[in-house]
Amino acid sequence: MTGVRKHWLSSSVPVIALLAGGLLLLALFLPGPALATRLAGDNAARLPALQAGTVILRLALATTAGLLLVESYGRRWFDSPGLPPAVTGLLLGPERWVQQQERPRHRLLAGLVILAAALRLVALNRDLWLDEIATLVEYARLPFLETVTTFVSANQHPLYSAFSSLSLSLLGESAWAVRLPAVLFGVAGIPALYYFARVLTSEQEALWATALLAVSYHHVWFSQNARGWIGLLFFVLLGSGLFLRALAQNRRATWLAYAVVMVLGIFVHLNTLFVFLGHLAAYLFVLPRWPGWARQHWPLTRRLVWVSLLTGSLSIALYSFILPEMVVYYQTADRTGVGWANPLDLLAQVTVGLLAGFLLAGLLVLGPVMLAGLASYWRQSRLLIGLLIFPAGFNALALLALQVGAYPRAFLYLLPLGLVVAVRGAFVSIGWLAGRLAGAAGSWLRQYGGAALLGLLVVASLLSLIPYYRVPKQNYTGALAYVEERREPGDVVAAVGLAISSYRVLYAPNLAFPETAEELAALRGPDHATWVIYTFQRDMRIRYNDLYNAIERDFTLEAAFPGTVGDGTVWVVRSKDGPG
Repeated sequence: MTGVRKHWLSSSVPVIALLAGGLLLLALFLPGPALATRLAGDNAARLPALQAGTVILRLALATTAGLLLVESYGRRWFDSPGLPPAVTGLLLGPERWVQQQERPRHRLLAGLVILAAALRLVALNRDLWLDEIATLVEYARLPFLETVTTFVSANQHPLYSAFSSLSLSLLGESAWAVRLPAVLFGVAGIPALYYFARVLTSEQEALWATALLAVSYHHVWFSQNARGWIGLLFFVLLGSGLFLRALAQNRRATWLAYAVVMVLGIFVHLNTLFVFLGHLAAYLFVLPRWPGWARQHWPLTRRLVWVSLLTGSLSIALYSFILPEMVVYYQTADRTGVGWANPLDLLAQVTVGLLAGFLLAGLLVLGPVMLAGLASYWRQSRLLIGLLIFPAGFNALALLALQVGAYPRAFLYLLPLGLVVAVRGAFVSIGWLAGRLAGAAGSWLRQYGGAALLGLLVVASLLSLIPYYRVPKQNYTGALAYVEERREPGDVVAAVGLAISSYRVLYAPNLAFPETAEELAALRGPDHATWVIYTFQRDMRIRYNDLYNAIERDFTLEAAFPGTVGDGTVWVVRSKDGPG
């Protein structure tokens, strides 16, 4: 072990034991009733759920303490070499890098981080869209402690809500302030991808994948989206990099760091749980490739079981106060029209999104190189293939079990891994083509062709940002300004469907908000015009069909204000009766 730097956690049993003791004392002496009463405040209806939360927290803390003690004093159960490179396909062995001759180009990586930050700050203060408004109104405006102990809708991504609450308290309320945590998560995701990719592939390929993520339309979009999706992406990248290193080296410090990162990922978005389960499945997937695995794998497998239990207990501790309300919400919430239940419809939405992010030329290049990259990594590292397949599989099974549709963003964690695969595929494809060309052409292609092809993808991604910056995610203020410029005195302005949520709580609380066709009809009259603003036509047809039919029959389309959210165009219509 000469030359290998030891982490202070790797050999310090008392530190872990002291932490376990502190958690156990907290579990025993936590002032549960007083804490629940304080959190409930004047809302006595929440008190039973919060009291249940204190019980859950105590049990989770005690379980965590027990798990830490088991690891501290039962290390012989877990100590063993990690998986060898022949099994993992990683550039990392049990003790050190296999390829030490390459050094990271820190200046280039720093330049990509600066570029990513600049791209994510452009047009940051434009209109919030529907889900962001829910984050702002339902969570970010709450005091910090209430933010992480309240659950009233699926827009609660607790860690993001906490950061956005802090941002608003420091910077005041604005669109850019509530989105600032997303920007920070997005920028942090750039070096996180490099950290993940570098253990799988060369520095050149890792930097190209990082460059593609830095200019990615989708990554920029979610880095300006005040929800937990981009935080999920950051923690998944960092956690996946730690997971690969932990498998290769089986060091306590790395496993503990991995557990903490995945817990934070689960706290920022529950979909991280699918990635965590996918990691465990990927380990089982490659285990039979380990020579003599039937005799040797038990210490490492026990370590993964321990990490799984620790991750679970810590996640339950963080969710303890909102878990009772979550259960009630998902048992009673109306999920009508949520997502696309038909796989073909979902595939169509994914295709539309890819076209927006890479343009047609980039998408035509991306398909073949992805296949080539998958074939290459199948030969090198089945672990990476497992990290792609298993989380998506668990995600799909959960959607089927819950009988709800899916949005493409539910599988967002595949984006950066897909870029790593695409970069490999570009070099493999060009290498294959160069091998079939003789002379200077083949030599030039072999030397420069991969970079040229990836450069085209970078350019396509940058070009896709031009139309993205031209319009907001949803243009609520633009639609309202249009109406205000054209309405006559006495005209009625109304918002219907999901547009009610946006205008009533944020942009125009003084509008009329009819919820049925009859209420809308009551607003009309021969002496004035009635203006209606609505959005999400698909949802209007499914949930508000009578209202939508009345609009189609009795109103004339005046204007449409497109946005980058799918089906998020804001429509303005005017009644056919009335003056003019």
